[in-house]
Amino acid sequence: MDQATGLRLVDTLIDVAGGPSSDGYACQVIAAINDPLPRPYPGVHEIPVDTDNRFFDHAPLSA
Repeated sequence: MDQATGLRLVDTLIDVAGGPSSDGYACQVIAAINDPLPRPYPGVHEIPVDTDNRFFDHAPLSA
């Protein structure tokens, strides 16, 4: 997949997660990507991992 297609996918996932679902609850999307996001997105938390530290017990609590 090329970079432009990948960024469209990320933007689409963020848009989908940004609004409440039909039952009124917030949506959440968890995705793993190889590189940091190209810009900050409101409401998005990035949790960097690397080959030495692939697990994240430091994930922020949801409000």
